[in-house]
Amino acid sequence: MYKAGIIGCGRVANVHAGGYKKASETKLFAACEKDLPKLQAFSEKWEVSRQYTDYEEMLEKEELDIVSICTKDNQHPEPTIKAAESSVKGIFCEKPMAYTLEEADKMIEACDKANVKLSLDHSMRFEANYRNLFKIAQSGELGELRCVRFNNLGGSTSINSLLHDTHSFDALLFYAGADVSWLSARVQKEDSWETITGYVSFKNGIYATFEYGGRRNYGTYELILEGSDGTLSAVHGKRNSLDLNGAYSWEPFVRIWKKSDDYEAELSKVKKFWEGRISTGTQITTPNETLNNFYRAHLTHMLITDDREVGSDRYASRVGTFPYGVFPDESCMCISDFDRRGYKKEAEERLQMLIHYQGTVGVPGTYSTIEGQYYGAGGYECGGYNKNHGWVLWGLGEHYWYHRDREWLNCVAPSIVKACDWIISERQSTRKFDSEGKKVIEYGFLPAGSLEDVKDFGFWLATNAPTYWGFKNAARALLDIGHPEGERLLKEAEAYGKDVMAGFREAMAISPVVKLRDGTYVPHFPPRLYRRGRGFGWLRETLEGAIHLIRSEMLEPFATLEGRPWSEESTWILKDYEDNLYISDRYGYSVDDFERDWFSLGGFSMQSNLLCHPIPYLWRDEPKHFLRGYFNAFASAFYPDICALVEHALPTLADHNGVWFKPSDESQSTFWLRLMLIYESGNELNLAMATPREWLGDGKSIKIERAATYLGW
Repeated sequence: MYKAGIIGCGRVANVHAGGYKKASETKLFAACEKDLPKLQAFSEKWEVSRQYTDYEEMLEKEELDIVSICTKDNQHPEPTIKAAESSVKGIFCEKPMAYTLEEADKMIEACDKANVKLSLDHSMRFEANYRNLFKIAQSGELGELRCVRFNNLGGSTSINSLLHDTHSFDALLFYAGADVSWLSARVQKEDSWETITGYVSFKNGIYATFEYGGRRNYGTYELILEGSDGTLSAVHGKRNSLDLNGAYSWEPFVRIWKKSDDYEAELSKVKKFWEGRISTGTQITTPNETLNNFYRAHLTHMLITDDREVGSDRYASRVGTFPYGVFPDESCMCISDFDRRGYKKEAEERLQMLIHYQGTVGVPGTYSTIEGQYYGAGGYECGGYNKNHGWVLWGLGEHYWYHRDREWLNCVAPSIVKACDWIISERQSTRKFDSEGKKVIEYGFLPAGSLEDVKDFGFWLATNAPTYWGFKNAARALLDIGHPEGERLLKEAEAYGKDVMAGFREAMAISPVVKLRDGTYVPHFPPRLYRRGRGFGWLRETLEGAIHLIRSEMLEPFATLEGRPWSEESTWILKDYEDNLYISDRYGYSVDDFERDWFSLGGFSMQSNLLCHPIPYLWRDEPKHFLRGYFNAFASAFYPDICALVEHALPTLADHNGVWFKPSDESQSTFWLRLMLIYESGNELNLAMATPREWLGDGKSIKIERAATYLGW
């Protein structure tokens, strides 16, 4: 008979006690808990006669064979080490083992030194369903096991990840059947929520991928075993709660795919499906076959990446095939790409996700309410970017302009009006005057909030400019269908735009000028109000800097097309970007020789296909600069072996950050490709404004077919 003791008498200790009671070879002799009422209740329930409030005293007085460590999650190392030193035969420690690798190493060292068996509560590998799947993998039915994939998504904070995702990782070890050779993992955090993704290489040649956590309103639990001859996929059908007499278990739906006897026939079906999906939308054909293939492939990237919400026809427009959920600003880049290609239904399914969850989740800021705010996406929302709201309004307006569906717009108009009124209401809090009766610099701005991945609260240019842009676009759409609120909202949008420009012109006036490479100086728009000088780093100054005053149509975007000169302010911004930001040790990529490399390595920066750098040049009728920005950005992130763009070429242009198939960045790139051939400005359709001269040579052809435009197909 093995004498057992338990340290910590909380909920999970009851499971250990139940196990000792069911095992005929063990008896629970002693228990330790600092909380005396909890200790007494536990001991009475499990008939434990020896009770302690100090575990060191228990270990000293009782000659225990087995000790269960059931203390709080961050309190496992010390009692484990003390138990090992007391010469027990075995220790059963709850998960997580420890919060740091150093603590875990000390626990192992103490047990090895005392020849004590240390077991962690990774009990799922002993659960019947896990073992049945393991038997299938070992039977040879799948051939030689090549890869294990585990997805445990939904409802995971950092604490939950330590508690529950250790089970998932242990499952990888269990099915792979070998030690880890190396692994790469990434943690994306949003408040207390986190999503963990990674890749593991095992010493026997098997590899694994995993994704855990993420803020979602549902959970999915999926195990995939990929063999040389077949694939097994097991998805939970129901999760059972933990009880005192049984294990935490799940009832999976299991399906096995095996190599078809007629591989060519199956391949033909798959090709036919995707060719059919692609053929119904816009077709672009240029003399550059790489661009042609990429334009087609990008549609499949979006369709594969996006998730249909469980129990509805709404789709989450995810902006990264592997690590990212819904970042509504970037999602609208993808949704608008569906619109431009003529996929109206797909665009509406994704817009509906944002409309349905309007006002459910707020972005970080000093706002009075989230009522009417666009950000929530049923748990898929990520990032907390304050510019999301404006981008969603812009995306809703664009959907109308491409399809002119008055019935649809009338249907979603209440949501749009609510979103516009949220802006109007929030602006009231900044409409203040100083002691001299003068408007404060932030007069009429949205309240202070964070900027994308920068969590500092401020009156950011890249929040207010896109919000004005979206506000105006949606209001113009409502006015176009004669909606009774259209005229009021458009006036409010224009007033908002004037306040934003007034604030940033004042910020520019009190900010130091910046030096250009020719020795002249130009004024500088800082990335936020009250900042006198450059913002810190690439994100503030380059990605989310002054260029958004142009992109958001605040600085006369159509001047060239209307026969008017561009404002000096726009020229100052572009010269500063070209001379000081795109190629820069602090704000862009470094080069050895600026004069030699400014053309081939300039005109773009990090996350090169999420920038808005080519568009201002198109508006200025400067096609050479437009093409330089487009092609340099594309070349910096394109990987021909997968026909996809990576998010970042970092830390150098020869590297990548591992975020492949980035649909939002790809949507920007395909939009710019389209702009070479088609560009709408008001009621004017401009053709081939920025077509490369090389494409116009003898025997070469350019075609764009079935393209949706503001003026029809």
